[in-house]
Amino acid sequence: MNGKVNVKLSNIEGKNAELLYGAIRQEEIDKDLVTLELEGNSLSIKICACSYTKTRAILNSYILWLYTILQSLEEVEKNDREITP
Repeated sequence: MNGKVNVKLSNIEGKNAELLYGAIRQEEIDKDLVTLELEGNSLSIKICACSYTKTRAILNSYILWLYTILQSLEEVEKNDREITP
């Protein structure tokens, strides 16, 4: 039984899609299970694992990455600093 999940973040402001794509560190063990795609101002994460449990664990990991990165970008903007790649 395979678990599959596709997550797409669309209409991301400015160059934040590129920043997110560049900041996500794909684990070596996930290389065959996870595909990251940058499409203009959208970021897609596709996960296909051997079980729903593994798919969910990988998904949670990437959600945490995204949340952490977005929170960091928000803090930079709040402190009136420039966002650089």
